[in-house]
Amino acid sequence: MIRLVIIHIKSTFRITLISFLILFSYVSFAQDPVKNMPTYDRAPWHPGFTLGFNTSDFVINFTQGFSLSDSLQQITSSSASGFDLGIVTDFRLGDNFDLRFVPGLAFAGRTLYYTFTHNNNRNVTYVLSKTVESTYADLPIDLKFKSVRINNYRLYVLGGWKYAIDFLSQANAIFTPNQANIKLTRYDFGYELGVGIDLYLEFFKLSIELKAYHGINDIVVKDNTPYSRYIAGLFTKMFYFDFNFE
Repeated sequence: MIRLVIIHIKSTFRITLISFLILFSYVSFAQDPVKNMPTYDRAPWHPGFTLGFNTSDFVINFTQGFSLSDSLQQITSSSASGFDLGIVTDFRLGDNFDLRFVPGLAFAGRTLYYTFTHNNNRNVTYVLSKTVESTYADLPIDLKFKSVRINNYRLYVLGGWKYAIDFLSQANAIFTPNQANIKLTRYDFGYELGVGIDLYLEFFKLSIELKAYHGINDIVVKDNTPYSRYIAGLFTKMFYFDFNFE
């Protein structure tokens, strides 16, 4: 479990580092001698709102007995796109640090594919798909580190923890044995990392942000059905591309 988290932290760090370098190259060549809202960053806090898009998927860990299954041969997942919106509350901690609380809603979806053999004949298979939709109430708390302001631009990185509540969870639902269904818990918890750029416009600040989230708690309900029996752990993975207006 710890090794899995470390691997995903490293991959997420590489993504954020590459994005940071791209943004830094953009800002380095930007020229804007007129400084908009020069006293903006002196305020103790800033309100705002965020709108954006997301892509969600699963990270699947299998049980040791998965390969010995009589009929189930493979479980895979595919990502899907969604959108999110939220309210920004940004508290100034100093010249380079902010504490951010951005509660919001995220509409997400992903699909699980189960490959079964037909009548225990491994040469003949069929696939069942299960689309899992979620509406999350996101409650993230992040620490934001800001670079020195260059004219009307400022780069930043952020990281923190997020607690999420899935309003569409079917954890307590009852399904018949013939229904291809997997139950997910209502609550999720994990870490997030991101990079972004602050653009100081004439009347407001626009932030363009790329953020990655990885859940660290298992969200599958172990109900001993073929759809959950061989899953040792199921974890949320999401990427956000947001526009923050403050």
